[in-house]
Amino acid sequence: MQYSFLRTFWAYGMKVWIIDKDRVRRNELEQVFVFHGQHGVTGKFRNPGKAISMLRETQPDAIFLNIDVEKHGLTFLSLLKKRWPGIYTVVLTTVDDREIVLSAFKAGADGYITRPSDSAGLTNAVTSALAGGSPITTDISRILVESFHRNYNTPLTRREEEILQNVAAGKTFTQISRQLLIARETTKTHVRNIYRKLEVNCRADAIHLANKNNFI
Repeated sequence: MQYSFLRTFWAYGMKVWIIDKDRVRRNELEQVFVFHGQHGVTGKFRNPGKAISMLRETQPDAIFLNIDVEKHGLTFLSLLKKRWPGIYTVVLTTVDDREIVLSAFKAGADGYITRPSDSAGLTNAVTSALAGGSPITTDISRILVESFHRNYNTPLTRREEEILQNVAAGKTFTQISRQLLIARETTKTHVRNIYRKLEVNCRADAIHLANKNNFI
């Protein structure tokens, strides 16, 4: 989807929501919009739960989301893009963990900006985001490029990679089994084999090692 309409954001007063648990950061981001001479912020929320309830009544044109607002940040992003795919969503956060960055894009993020420490940097980042396209900062682009350098020297089979990808996405054994049309016990057997091959004892270590070595 192209977001060329954002190029005329200020002229047409598009509606923007900000989701961030920190009041100071919410107000600071709002001031960026005020600086441009247009009060485009029509909603400020401390957590995704409040935003979801409002989305049932009205939808903004764009959302700037801090995914560390709560542990449900990525879940909210995934739900948002499934139900309201036309809402332009930019992650604006201090989190640059590789697994979280990739999960955000898999969930449907249109852009990912690591929040600069100064106001001028914040203004430039938001201005770039509203120019259209998929804004990402340099550190995030590096993570994305590295993610394409898939390590094919992996001990995992294609089925095991598929299952581990679903595990990394937070799905349960039952959900994975239904999606892949296999028995739940078969899924559990595959996971045990994954642990054995990667020499780990839990899903967190399996996901971390697989991402680190570009197995998934």
